[in-house]
Amino acid sequence: MTLKRIARQSATMVELYFIAKNALAGVRSRISGNTITSEHRLRFSEAEPRADYAANRFEGYMRLTDLTPESLRGMRVLEVGPGDNLGAAFLFGAYGATVSTADAYYVRREQSADLVTASLLLEQHLSDTDSLSAESILRDVEAHHDLPLERAAGVLPRSSFDLVVSNAVLEHVRDLDLALASLDALLVPGGLHAHVVDLRDHGTFTPYLHELAFLGVGEAKWRLMAGQLALPNRQRISVYQEILAKLGHETHFAVTRVVGQRRLEEPLDLGQLIASGMDDAMRDALDTSPKRVRELLANAPLQDSLVQGFIIVARKPSAPDACPSFNGETTCTESVAVTARSISSEN
Repeated sequence: MTLKRIARQSATMVELYFIAKNALAGVRSRISGNTITSEHRLRFSEAEPRADYAANRFEGYMRLTDLTPESLRGMRVLEVGPGDNLGAAFLFGAYGATVSTADAYYVRREQSADLVTASLLLEQHLSDTDSLSAESILRDVEAHHDLPLERAAGVLPRSSFDLVVSNAVLEHVRDLDLALASLDALLVPGGLHAHVVDLRDHGTFTPYLHELAFLGVGEAKWRLMAGQLALPNRQRISVYQEILAKLGHETHFAVTRVVGQRRLEEPLDLGQLIASGMDDAMRDALDTSPKRVRELLANAPLQDSLVQGFIIVARKPSAPDACPSFNGETTCTESVAVTARSISSEN
């Protein structure tokens, strides 16, 4: 057994490691002037996997929202947290949408990485349209860096997006309440948003320690570990439910992962999961979690103990009097004909 593996089996050592890593990231951030920087120089062997990943993400958004490529023409789309791959945003643009992206971090990479990926996607998905240029479509994607969702409504036009999507992003925002209020401000009345959310610890303590161990770290210590790093915010599913209910959004939640380190074969409606209760694997996982975690979850809604990953499809209210305010200003304009559907087992 390696020294690194031995250290990873100690919660204290893991905490000290991330505190040091977070402090170093803070120094780099002050030097560079960016939140997080990384550089990606595309190898040709990476182009096809990057294109496949982008296509899968785009198709996932289409399934979640029940939209078709044809319906995208003229829509205004915001992808939150595209990371180092603008391929999904490119496909929205290729099908006629006006596209923006907002990322909390700055990913420094050669433009050829995006262009090669975009060219492959154009060839694979719209090869019968000779008039389209990968370079021009990519150029029309308005990409914003160092723009957390919490601040996006102060930079991007409010009430201007018909659709907002994200994949494994919302679990990282530092202020979920503010982030979802900002998202609400950016959406037109009746606008649709869809998100894939991963509530796991993203490798902080796992696979060597319990999957819920990170929930037991005190808030002050977690800030020292996570302030400059893309670690999860540890908000459980009930918080998402409460915030979106407060905003008046029509929502549908489906569970993709449950405690016990299991990914469900098919997403399960949250209500069905709660109605069916815990099975032996879930119960064993909770019983073996650290004492501090059991105490924290004891008075929480059952879904907070069970759900480790989920998807949301939600719609902002259309009625003007149902639109909440953001920083004291109303966010309502004319409604758009965008409707959410219930998530089916095909997703």
